[in-house]
Amino acid sequence: MTNSLAQDRRCTLQDLRVFLWLLGIMKWGNQVRVSQTSIAAALGMSRQNVWATLQRLMQHGLVLPGPKVGTRATYWVSTAYAYYGPLDSHRWTRQQEWARQKLEALAQALAQEELLQVGIQDRVSMER
Repeated sequence: MTNSLAQDRRCTLQDLRVFLWLLGIMKWGNQVRVSQTSIAAALGMSRQNVWATLQRLMQHGLVLPGPKVGTRATYWVSTAYAYYGPLDSHRWTRQQEWARQKLEALAQALAQEELLQVGIQDRVSMER
């Protein structure tokens, strides 16, 4: 996970700035509830750059999307990088996060397999 982030040439200093800022406002349980406009104003960035940065951070697993509360998105900082909460629940939280990531990877693999199957069926029907 971290190697892919280090090797991603799209990652910039802005990504690090946003991640560190999110760590600074992180609430109990690693939850962050903030608008992209607020992040942009606090860091002197455009909202579009904040959106792109959050997408990269989510792609690499540093930040996880949370439920939307009103008009604001919520995020969780991955417990692989930081944890703010009771120590006795850290292991349980990590296991939950790991299971969620594995389920998302499995869902993506199944979706790709279905697309491949549809493509194969289309080719067979075209050959007939």
